[in-house]
Amino acid sequence: MSPLTPHSEDRPSFLPVLAYALFVGALALGPIGWLLNRFTVWIYVILLNYKRWQFLSPELIGVALNFLLFIPIGFMLSRRVGAVRAIWLALAASICIEIVQFIPALGREPSLGDIVTNTLGGMMGAAMALIRRADPILGKSSHTP
Repeated sequence: MSPLTPHSEDRPSFLPVLAYALFVGALALGPIGWLLNRFTVWIYVILLNYKRWQFLSPELIGVALNFLLFIPIGFMLSRRVGAVRAIWLALAASICIEIVQFIPALGREPSLGDIVTNTLGGMMGAAMALIRRADPILGKSSHTP
């Protein structure tokens, strides 16, 4: 079996994938854009107290948050449908989110950069799932004899 396709015993329940996808959809499409921007600025203000992180801007923090948000999607989908399909699904989900953000009533701004960072996050999650599956120590479950 290819390392890019999941093993049948490695497939998680679809419920966590669906729950996280609904969470991301609500976060990305809900009318809380201003709240997300405030959260990003709050992180920025906290990091200003540390010289090591003063090069960061609120925009870079937003990029990092988009990247981090899609890592679990890539990881869970990769374990469910395989790495390549997981990456394509992360890309498709990101494109759908950005298309819906064109609706003026949402008060959101679609961005090509969001599509790229979301997809890269999905790729990272898929890579992490492949590493977990390939590593005999990480791949073992704690409840397996």
